Amino acid sequence: SFPTRLLSNAARLLAAQKFTDKHAWIAVENGIGTVGISNFAQEALGNVVYYNLPEFGTNNRHKWSPSCDNPGLVNKSCYDEGWLINMTIDAASELDELMSEDVNEEYVKSIEEH
Repeated sequence: SFPTRLLSNAARLLAAQKFTDKHAWIAVENGIGTVGISNFAQEALGNVVYYNLPEFGTNNRHKWSPSCDNPGLVNKSCYDEGWLINMTIDAASELDELMSEDVNEEYVKSIEEH
């Protein structure tokens, strides 16, 4: 297990984020990835009152996030307190395949235009 450190500075977190085409984000600090859903995703979902994550191996997932007890944080603060899981990053090079914030913004715009 590893200690969880909440990043209260959302701007700092955003600067290091990478995005998937499924509207999830990850920010990595010291080999620990913090994962959540994007603003686009939380807006599409509407009010989040419950979520259930699939079980992962206990070696790479820390099971607590502020949103576990308060799922509404996903809507209120999807890039800060509304994150979903922490995980260890074994192959940081895989993150290179993900989108930067700028590329993600263009991707979301292209979706909204269709």
